[in-house]
Amino acid sequence: MGPSLQDALREIQIIRKQIRDDNKKREKDIQVFKRRAREDVKEQIVASLRAARKKNASLRIQNLDEGLAVVLKFDGSKGKLFPADLRSLFSYDAANMRDLVKE
Repeated sequence: MGPSLQDALREIQIIRKQIRDDNKKREKDIQVFKRRAREDVKEQIVASLRAARKKNASLRIQNLDEGLAVVLKFDGSKGKLFPADLRSLFSYDAANMRDLVKE
């Protein structure tokens, strides 16, 4: 004769607990992966900002048309008002300059 109803119910409970435990572990692993991915992206943005600022700091007024290195926003995107070069930047009026700083 096969397993009793009590034995079958006990087996089902054990399997359900194993599934719940596995799901909890997977969810924890996913959260760890997401946190590490966010940290990696932040590090890449910071490195990009450093490089862009260093390049832009080396630009000289004698070459107004040399392209500016893009300084990304904290979300990693380029601002809509970011100028292509110094000539464009110097042509901004006060309102555009204010909006650029806010961006």
